[in-house]
Amino acid sequence: MPTDPQILMTLSFLETLSECFGADEPTIPFLRCLAEHAPTERGRRNICQDILSTQDDNHGITVSRLRSLAEHYRTGLIIPMAAQGGRTPSVTEHPFRFPAEIDASVVGKLIQEAKLDSHTLRSLALRRDNFRSLLSGKIDYESYELEKVQLETPNDTTELTEVAHILPFSLSVGTKDRDTEIQRKAHVWEVISRFAGNDALIHELNGQDINGLGNVLTLTATERNVFGRLKCWLEAIDGQPNTYCVAGRRAIPGAFPLVY
Repeated sequence: MPTDPQILMTLSFLETLSECFGADEPTIPFLRCLAEHAPTERGRRNICQDILSTQDDNHGITVSRLRSLAEHYRTGLIIPMAAQGGRTPSVTEHPFRFPAEIDASVVGKLIQEAKLDSHTLRSLALRRDNFRSLLSGKIDYESYELEKVQLETPNDTTELTEVAHILPFSLSVGTKDRDTEIQRKAHVWEVISRFAGNDALIHELNGQDINGLGNVLTLTATERNVFGRLKCWLEAIDGQPNTYCVAGRRAIPGAFPLVY
């Protein structure tokens, strides 16, 4: 249960307007989740400020702004994270802020070409992850075949694994991107950074840095697919730093146990 006064004020504000939305409309639950679960205190504060800034004496205007805000975060945060390649989606405008001007230093960073060396990245990730999936513990088949790792128990199994980006590689910007695509990606990074509460994120994880080991996991093909489509996710375990459980809406046969 949240205890932060600003979050409580935001949740109360959303609750007072919940009857203005249809029973099956996701706007209020979605905004509530953003306010409660942004990963940092600053991120949660940013979301609360965005929500509270929609207030107007006219409830109709407030409702319209809340819908626009939810769509802004859906197109700038959720859809890009679930993108399976292809063009970056257009981000809808924030309903109560002028679009931020992207400063020249950021544009300069954005147009660096992402230097992808997938073989080296995969080798480093496999070595770090002990030649197995970080989630299920299934041993990488190729590493086993090359005798880089051994089966340690009768229950050990092997499977082909892949390198999976946490923040999608498609969000990095290359020199071949057109201006409109650069702008789309810049706006996505702006939304992600605001939710994360980390303005430096765009500098840390764009360009070649998106291939840093801190942004990749070793997963099986099935795991990468379901995580990439946001069917499963990781949830932090209270009191255990850097420890997570796998959560999801339904079990994935042959994959890994879920916490619901």
